[in-house]
This record gives sequence, C-alpha cells and structure tokens, in this order.
Amino acid sequence: MIQANIKKVQFITGLPLTGKSTFIEEKFNNKNKFYTINYAQKFSKLFGDYDDLNNTYKSQLVCEEIIKDINTLSENSDITLIVEYCTGFHASSAKLESLIDKLIMKNWYVFVKQMETGLKTHRFQQMAENDPSYCPSMILNDHHYKIVSKILDNSA
Repeated sequence: MIQANIKKVQFITGLPLTGKSTFIEEKFNNKNKFYTINYAQKFSKLFGDYDDLNNTYKSQLVCEEIIKDINTLSENSDITLIVEYCTGFHASSAKLESLIDKLIMKNWYVFVKQMETGLKTHRFQQMAENDPSYCPSMILNDHHYKIVSKILDNSA
C-alpha cells in the first residue's frame, strides 16, 4: 500500500531529444512538492551503469526502491508525481492514454505537458551524444508505465 497521499501526476511527454529530462530537472526540483519517477537514475544508482536495463530481476528491485522512496513521503504531503514519457509512436501513445484513463477513473488529477520539437533538438542531440549518463526516454516507457501502474494499484 502506498502510504503517501499522492493523487496527482504530471506526464512530461514528447519525441526523443525534445528536452523532457532537462525540463523536468529545471522545473520540478522542489522535493517538497514533486517526486520524479526516474527509472534510469535509480537503476544507475543501484547498479552503476545501464547494462541489463531490462533485466527482470533488476527491474523489480528498481521498482521496489522507487515505491520505498514514495512511501517515505509524508502522508500529509501534497506531492505530484512527475513522469517522463516518450510519445510519437502509436504503441507508446496508446499505452499512455490507457494509463491516463485508469488514473482518472481512480480520481487522480492528471496533467500532461507535451514538449515540442524545435531549434533546440540539435543541441539536445549533441548533449546526449557527449553524456555517458544519457538514457533514451523511449526505452524507459515500459518501466515508467509499470511503476505508475503499481502505484495506482496500491493507492487508497
């Protein structure tokens, strides 16, 4: 059971390299108001790199650690979950729509910010190519989907 009083989620969506991660880092860094579900960051912290990112056992451990983090939040906190989600591909967009429907049916407040492609895309691509900690959001969708689904299933 999720102990914290969480009923809001903000999805930051968009194509790869549209600045979703950068936007999240810049706009949602207040830990008293936001908890960012960041599978890649937690995976790297636990295992040191991104090798076996889709390993079932490691994935389960990462999910459990994120749930533990959320459970340490105060029940009285008004926390919004922040979730990066790569869209623009039919299957991933349909899955996100399904998840949003489930959240709304459980009376969650759902917000979606769609990042746009633009002049900065080239700059983001250069940054990603030179950053060993960069992990493409497209490969994180299933992990973020599973984590949010588990939170939803375990919420009051």
